[in-house]
Amino acid sequence: RSQLGMFPLTGKAIIFDNFPDPSDTWEIIETIGKGTYGKVFKVLNKKNDSKAAVKILDPIHDIDEEIEIEYNILQALSDHENVVKFYGMYHKKDVRNKHQLWLVLELCNG
Repeated sequence: RSQLGMFPLTGKAIIFDNFPDPSDTWEIIETIGKGTYGKVFKVLNKKNDSKAAVKILDPIHDIDEEIEIEYNILQALSDHENVVKFYGMYHKKDVRNKHQLWLVLELCNG
């Protein structure tokens, strides 16, 4: 079970390379904030002009378990009316700026 005791882990580590590249779908518009593991940006969906928030993480082996827990929770609870919608995880391979994980979420304007 996960650290939260509510969501069993699959027993398989997330393989970041299996996630699609965000560049074809999402374009960063502006910075919203920053946290311990990364920054949050407002993004535009190039295919349908919708807006979302993206939390961009540098995949560091020390936080792989935390990323997997967050991913599993977001997937499990995304359809709940009181939880932010989760639109997916992406993996941006960038030699210059390191590889990045993008967690794309519903944009909640204050």
